[in-house]
Amino acid sequence: MARDLIKLLKILLISFVLIYLVFPLVHEGGHAFFSILAGAEVLSVEIFPTPSVLCSSIGLETFEILFIGSGGMVMTFLFSVIFNFKKNFYLWYSGFFFRVITSISLLISCISSVLWGFGISLENEDAVIMLNFCNPALYPIILGTASLLFFTIVMIKRDDFIKRIGEFFDVRFTEKTKNYAKENEGHKI
Repeated sequence: MARDLIKLLKILLISFVLIYLVFPLVHEGGHAFFSILAGAEVLSVEIFPTPSVLCSSIGLETFEILFIGSGGMVMTFLFSVIFNFKKNFYLWYSGFFFRVITSISLLISCISSVLWGFGISLENEDAVIMLNFCNPALYPIILGTASLLFFTIVMIKRDDFIKRIGEFFDVRFTEKTKNYAKENEGHKI
């Protein structure tokens, strides 16, 4: 029991670090990296209290601004694809949970893009900021975020969360379910 509590506390600590440090760092780092690739000057990168990147967009084309704006989504997606370890549970869980955070972020971007198309604007959301620079990019942004979201969800599904958590806490969900189904075959439950 105490060992399971320690395992649970480790998982909660990993989740906290991923939500409040790693994800914002990768996301804002993506904007900064894409800014450098686009030739913009990065003026500041902040993680606390509010994650943000400030760069000079003077002289940049619309495409370059959209490129910088998509950097956070693209970098978190790439990180969730690369950070895919199977053997060590804590590394596996970190990758899985990062993919969950990424999918929530992509879902928010996709929904905010659709809402923007209906005249409802969510402040400080990356997709909305890009759309404010380039109205015709609405459908490509929706399609792009929806595509990344789809592939992230596929990766989450392939992680087999219930099985891995069950094994980690020595609970065999599949065996219990199979035995229960055999014992109660033909009976109404």
